Amino acid sequence: MIKFQISQMTALVLEDNVKLSGLLKSQIKSAPVKADYWNLRCEKEELFILRGSLEESLNINEKLQPAYKAMVLSEINNICAKYT
Repeated sequence: MIKFQISQMTALVLEDNVKLSGLLKSQIKSAPVKADYWNLRCEKEELFILRGSLEESLNINEKLQPAYKAMVLSEINNICAKYT
């Protein structure tokens, strides 16, 4: 189990675009709305699976602006880089 900080925007983009585990869903739903960064935890393998799934779904998703896509993917990649 790993703990990491993630921005509210990235967490919400993950929730909207990727199928999350029950643990991550509950953490996102119970996170403080006014906080800029949320502390989440998940299995290491799940984090890497989420990164791949997010990249695929963001390529398909036309709603999200390219600047946000790049920022979200960059944040996820940075988090994954800490645990490789």
